[in-house]
Amino acid sequence: RVTEVVLQHNTMNVSDVLMVISGEPIILTCITGLSRPDPSIDWYIGSQKRGNGPSLNFTPSNEDHNQTIYCQAYNTDPNKIVYSLRPRLSVQVNVSNIILDPPGDSITFLDGTTISLRCNTGPSRPQPVIRWWLGVNEVTNLSITTITGTSTLFIASSELHLVVDKTQQGKKVYCDAKVFGQVNVIESVKPAINVLYAPDIRVNIMSEYTVVGSTAVLECVPQGNPPQYTFHPWIHMVGKTEIRRLNGVNKVNNSTLTLSNISINDMGTYICTVDNSITGLDGQINQMGDIRVYVQGPPVIGVTDSTFTGEIDKSAVIEIPFYSNSSIKTLKFIKHSNSFEISNTSFVSSYISPSSIKWTFYTEKVMIPGHIAVLFFKNVTHQDFDNYTLQLFNENGNEIMVFAFIASAPPSAPKTFFFSHIDAGFLVFGIEKGFNGGHEQTFIVEYRPIGITDATWSIFMISENALEDPFTNGTYYLKIPRIQDGHYIFRVYAANVIGNSSAVEGVYVKIKEEQSAKNLPVAAITGGVIGSAIFVIAIVVVALILKRRTQRPKMKAFEGKEMDSTNGKQQVNKLENNPVYISSVPVVQEYAAGVEKEKILGQTVDPRIIYAQVDKSNVNKGKQAPKEKPVKTSRAAPKGKPVKALKEDVYENSPLALKSSRDNVYKNPGHVATDINSSETVYENPESSASKSHLVNKDGLQYAAVIFGPLSTRAGKPVIHGVEDHTVYADIDYGKNGKPLPDSDEEKESSGARKNKRTQMNIDD
Repeated sequence: RVTEVVLQHNTMNVSDVLMVISGEPIILTCITGLSRPDPSIDWYIGSQKRGNGPSLNFTPSNEDHNQTIYCQAYNTDPNKIVYSLRPRLSVQVNVSNIILDPPGDSITFLDGTTISLRCNTGPSRPQPVIRWWLGVNEVTNLSITTITGTSTLFIASSELHLVVDKTQQGKKVYCDAKVFGQVNVIESVKPAINVLYAPDIRVNIMSEYTVVGSTAVLECVPQGNPPQYTFHPWIHMVGKTEIRRLNGVNKVNNSTLTLSNISINDMGTYICTVDNSITGLDGQINQMGDIRVYVQGPPVIGVTDSTFTGEIDKSAVIEIPFYSNSSIKTLKFIKHSNSFEISNTSFVSSYISPSSIKWTFYTEKVMIPGHIAVLFFKNVTHQDFDNYTLQLFNENGNEIMVFAFIASAPPSAPKTFFFSHIDAGFLVFGIEKGFNGGHEQTFIVEYRPIGITDATWSIFMISENALEDPFTNGTYYLKIPRIQDGHYIFRVYAANVIGNSSAVEGVYVKIKEEQSAKNLPVAAITGGVIGSAIFVIAIVVVALILKRRTQRPKMKAFEGKEMDSTNGKQQVNKLENNPVYISSVPVVQEYAAGVEKEKILGQTVDPRIIYAQVDKSNVNKGKQAPKEKPVKTSRAAPKGKPVKALKEDVYENSPLALKSSRDNVYKNPGHVATDINSSETVYENPESSASKSHLVNKDGLQYAAVIFGPLSTRAGKPVIHGVEDHTVYADIDYGKNGKPLPDSDEEKESSGARKNKRTQMNIDD
């Protein structure tokens, strides 16, 4: 009889759990002990009989999960059944499929975007594991997996979040899944990633350094997706400044730009611009690639103006900017007038200074790193104004520039300016030019009348090229149209395009009808030699006049001509010591006739005072005349008070030397009177203590003392009529209607006849 039954799987006894895989067939064996006859064996899963015999070949399914499986045997008595152990079936359900969303063979994304992919499995047991792959690399830490259960089965779902870039172009992305113990991994479909991105641009050049005069070819090669490109014009930049735009030769996948006969102006950065309609990560559709072009060559000077300016007696700095891509070996400044190279001294020096310089690239001005060649003058002289050559040398060659250093400043004031004469309706002045400052100068003559309140300046202008030069001593004629007669003050200054000079002031001119060139000071024009000759002649004339008056006691007021110009200090200095000189300066003049200078007490000698022969016939050698009652012909002077006079008073043959106010005329004073301030009075021969018998001249002729009080209501100023030699006086005319002077032969008559004959003389202001 059967006493023992054992359940085996693969020769292994099965006790508690039998692990099986759903869908995969297995063979179980039921072994009994020795018995006779052979036993009958039956197989059961759960309560269902699944087979009989010593073995069971079956395919597990999900429904068999957790069911018991066993075998039973008997041989003699069906009621004496022997059972095997009853292990529990654990049915493993492998992952059979996995789905990728979105599906397809290709997935398109924009560069830089974040994508989301989902992978879902079917029911399985135990819980499945899902993995993500990008190309051949597993993507970790970027997915989230969730498990859901249906009865005793599990469903897995995983979501991948990935930032796509152009490096992932063409790679495949997929997922796979399996359960524990599953041999074969189940994979999803494997779509390729299509990344759309703006082109990357590579620009090539045959040589990074290009020599002046050579040719360079630039090539622009884009790489983007999609590979359909639009090429834009090349851009030439220096720093941040756009210089120009150039059209290249465009092909399907590249663009080329050829630079011929390269110069320094071609250096800079060249930018290639391409688009394929895809917005780049920078938010721009147009994408750019660039390359720097360097130019090797000699130094290049960056100025076109070859003229520099300076001023006499001032410092000057000549700065010439230049560019050189290598260091300067030699700097030279050469002066043309002597062909000498400028050497550094305390007065002039040259050097190179690194500096940002303004450079013109075609039409655009840009600041670039460069150098400045400097020529410095500490104190400019006339000899410094010259043409110069600048020479610069570097390892690639040399550069030469010729430039001019010229004067450019406001003109200097004229050296001299004076009135000469009137000629053919013109006032002719003499002028000696000052330095014109390096530009044509114009002389501006301003004048206005003297003695007129609020008179304005009139202006006359003339170019220096319009002046007449009749002499060789540098003095020119400056002609002004004739103006109205009168006293005027003139001044002159020079002007050019830079500015004005200071003015030569204080040229006073009295213009009157009878003026002509022949009676005016030619010495002021012709220079020192002629001036000296005229001065000597003037001294001789004065000597003759004084001698004649000494021989002829009959006094006559000197009829001096008033000069009609004051032509600067040099003319005044020459003439003011001449006893016949009277200045035209518009001030009230002082005149005196017959006065010795040392007898005008308390006053400084004024060269403008005119002196004639002194009549000493009634002067008592400094002593006052005997005090007698004066003869009154008009009104006596106030007792106890000296005679007073003001401006424009007239005195004749007074024994008292009166203190002068301006424009007074004195004759034969003997002593000094004080406090002369009467208004508009004329005193004639005041003798406060002399009697009529003492009023005689050296010829023994008597004359009357006439004293004028304040003017009456009659018109005009008093005029004294008398013989020419002033020895007999009579007939006071307040109407200023004096008769003409007598003929010269009347002077030869005897003194007795002169007493009985009236002649007239006008003394007028």
